[in-house]
Amino acid sequence: MNRYYLLFLLFIYLFSCSSEPRKNEADILVENFLQIVGTTGYKTFSLRPSPSDSNNYLKPEFTNFEPYIIVTDSLLGWDKFQVGSIDISKFVSMSEIYDLKEYTQLIKGSKKFESLNNIAKFFPNKVDKYYLRFNLEGISSSGKITGNVKFSRVIIRNNIAAFLATISVGYKSGITKLFLLKKGKEKYEIMHEIDLVVW
Repeated sequence: MNRYYLLFLLFIYLFSCSSEPRKNEADILVENFLQIVGTTGYKTFSLRPSPSDSNNYLKPEFTNFEPYIIVTDSLLGWDKFQVGSIDISKFVSMSEIYDLKEYTQLIKGSKKFESLNNIAKFFPNKVDKYYLRFNLEGISSSGKITGNVKFSRVIIRNNIAAFLATISVGYKSGITKLFLLKKGKEKYEIMHEIDLVVW
């Protein structure tokens, strides 16, 4: 009995150790969530509003809606970014290349951006005014999906970090960004946002 009990405790310990890095990464994403997605969705109910979406907040039928965001950890469509081959110099001005040298080394030294996996386990159900869901279930009758956000794992080394995020509205509009962060006094703070793909 004691042997099985010890094996059980060992399993729990190993599971908690493997989950801890992902929780730390999720904490970074949650702390910067509003900067990642913006707050235009509060009024336009779209994370990437078109000119017509921008007038939604003036319409009475939109005033009582709750903004929902579908958050996922799928890396579908990111194959080109999974080999650590992102050349930052192609996306920034010459004056910024030197400042981003440490981030270039961080990304080149990483084999790939991986899926965070089980993202619902580490994320809250609400950030500020946004309600977060991890599939299409649990959306209230007064809810309106403002868009989708897809995260990679966060690569962390010393006091800097990087991750990919795709912010989209269905298939009609979206953007994939590389976020570069630095550890501040209280949290990792986004220092640079680099647009990789826009559609």
